[in-house]
Amino acid sequence: MNSKAHQIASLHAAAQAAVRAGQLQTAHQHCLALLALDQHFADAWFLCGVIAAHNGQPAKAAEILRRAVQLAPDNAEYLAELGKQLVAMRQPQEALQIARRGLGLDSQSAPTLNTLGAVFSHCGEHDDALRCFEQAVSRLRGKGVDDAGLSPQWRAELLFNTAASQQFAGRFDAAEESCEQAIALEPELFRAHSALSMLRRQRTDSNHLQRLTALRPRVRTPTDQLHLGHALAKEYEDLEQYSEALRSWRWAKQAQSGQVKYNAASDAELMATIMRVFSETQLRTSSSGCVSAEPIFIVGMPRTGTTLVERILAGHSQVTDAVELQN
Repeated sequence: MNSKAHQIASLHAAAQAAVRAGQLQTAHQHCLALLALDQHFADAWFLCGVIAAHNGQPAKAAEILRRAVQLAPDNAEYLAELGKQLVAMRQPQEALQIARRGLGLDSQSAPTLNTLGAVFSHCGEHDDALRCFEQAVSRLRGKGVDDAGLSPQWRAELLFNTAASQQFAGRFDAAEESCEQAIALEPELFRAHSALSMLRRQRTDSNHLQRLTALRPRVRTPTDQLHLGHALAKEYEDLEQYSEALRSWRWAKQAQSGQVKYNAASDAELMATIMRVFSETQLRTSSSGCVSAEPIFIVGMPRTGTTLVERILAGHSQVTDAVELQN
């Protein structure tokens, strides 16, 4: 190995180590030094894109990642990360195209499949998402943590993602099993506890209340408290212990409500303004909007049945399902 190649290899290894350690500024400096030696070193561009994403700059990250993909078009990891940033930029159509390119390659690792699954899930392509998550789980099955190079926490998150997609597909027994496997790896993955409680109606002879109650002292964040409190409330409600359910709901939201700083008066003022500006008369006489009779828009708040309505309509032979937007 000549001197320049050795220098490039050293900088690359240092940049990767710095990213893993969360030392993003140091990693960026290594990448810039590397690119000064070789502008066509694709992984340096990729790492710069990852750094920009970590810094909350999805547009910049996507621009940099496009360069990495241009240099290495068959790298599934680069495509998956680009798709992820496009989702963050609310560009689901392009994100889907990129994700499908990545899924069509043979070189996906478990982390890459997990990222692709998240892209498909955010774009409403839940069958493809489940396919990615289950392939990732299959690749890890039988491997030790050291062999896979992945922590128990990461594997638990993958199993949770798998459970969420299995639940969406109506495979509730499989989702329950995936949640339990995730909790076995990471007992304080409170989102998994919350999801598990929702999968079926709990019974006096089969519930998780003892385990959930024991976790209360281990809550560290408002989000943890929200998920655990919701799980407890759901199970108490199923068992018709309504006073305990209400106490759990109240406890669940205490810490989070202090951070949200919700103001009901502001919402009331917003709704009054909408009603005033978009009156029935104004809507009837407006000439703006889509003149075609073809599009069908389903609009509503989360968890109100909009996805169900979309699926019912999409089942009709004359209706084509579009991407579920996050707007």
